[in-house]
Amino acid sequence: MAFHIPEFLAKYGPAHGWWAFPFERAIGQLQRMSTNYKQYEYEETIAQSWHRAANLKGLLLKEGCPETVWKCLPMFNTLVRPPSRGTLAIFDAEESDSFDESTADKHTLVPLPIEYGKVFQRARPGHFYPPDVVLSTHVQHLGLSYTTHTRHAGNGFILLHDTAAPFFIKHIVEFPESKHSNALQGTWLIGSHAMPTVYTSDPYMAWPELGARLWSVNMYPEVKAVMLSDVEAHSAWLELDTDMVVISLRRSLP
Repeated sequence: MAFHIPEFLAKYGPAHGWWAFPFERAIGQLQRMSTNYKQYEYEETIAQSWHRAANLKGLLLKEGCPETVWKCLPMFNTLVRPPSRGTLAIFDAEESDSFDESTADKHTLVPLPIEYGKVFQRARPGHFYPPDVVLSTHVQHLGLSYTTHTRHAGNGFILLHDTAAPFFIKHIVEFPESKHSNALQGTWLIGSHAMPTVYTSDPYMAWPELGARLWSVNMYPEVKAVMLSDVEAHSAWLELDTDMVVISLRRSLP
């Protein structure tokens, strides 16, 4: 099997996009479900429990979820959320074991900080941005979790569609719906890009299948705002003195 790994990397991209660990993790979740050891009812009991948990989780993650139900999320996580440490958490992308108080008031509007307003003026000149916004440390997009870098370093280090430079998420801003025709809407990420490496050549460019690049550990001082829809994938990094190797966690070849 090991002899085929180079061929599989070239055909299917990074290994985390096609390895079997998510299936092994799902089997582990099924095995932990209570069946009361009733013969001939195992399959039905497991299937019902799985679908009930999945439907409840889907309701809690919907934008239109009633606030009363959404506030039950900590209890739901405590009762049924499977452990996800040491994994890419494909089934359950939330990494924290404890409920974060900052997410309890997810729907609470607060005044937009002045420094954020200046960032949005540079990002979208001439657009109107509402004075009150939702400031969050965590957001879900296409089934994956993205957080501020201070809350979870791995979920706060990403790649964007329009640039190859890694992006560190410093703040997450959610704009409410507005009747203003030129108002900013949706979820935005505020952060900084990594600087290019000082080396003239990148040794990882010879193996594009790996999805790895060499970047400086230093960030540009300018803070930028990007839309959540601009996110391409999570990324991982390994610091090497003044530089770092950054690898895309995209699950398929570009």
